[in-house]
Amino acid sequence: MKKTLFILIVFSVFSVFNVGEAFAQEKKQFSPEQFKHHMEGFVKHEAGLTEDEAVKFFPLLEKMMQEQREVKRQQFQLMGQGRSAKTESDYQNLVMKSRELEVKNAKIEETYYKKFHSVLSWQKIHKVSMALKRFQMDALKQFSPQERKGERSSQGAGSRASEARREQGAGRR
Repeated sequence: MKKTLFILIVFSVFSVFNVGEAFAQEKKQFSPEQFKHHMEGFVKHEAGLTEDEAVKFFPLLEKMMQEQREVKRQQFQLMGQGRSAKTESDYQNLVMKSRELEVKNAKIEETYYKKFHSVLSWQKIHKVSMALKRFQMDALKQFSPQERKGERSSQGAGSRASEARREQGAGRR
């Protein structure tokens, strides 16, 4: 009887932990709307935007990001073409097209920064820019393997792999 009760208690405890893990995994699924909401809240707070400024600014930011996403999509397509490139001329075309897209992205940003100035001071535009960079860095950290596992090492797996490649390359010379 005691043995059966003990097994039942152990089974119940493990079931509760498994259900808890399932709920935790559900909460960690990516939601674009939730990401946008967190980003806007973070930027609004960090840049010190008023409610009126935020209402006018964030639609402009969203339009800029949509245009930049299209350019990024084109860049990814271009990267895929690199697999089929065979000649020096093919690679030259890829590099030049890539540079054109980078310039296009910079022009989009420049155009929208001028539009931002119709709503915000240059000081707040600078604060928004810095807040967006911090938010992006924090978001990337959340999705890194070390952060998900709670590990914090001074050198990540990517760094170790890069270092090993450098050492191998140095040995060949």
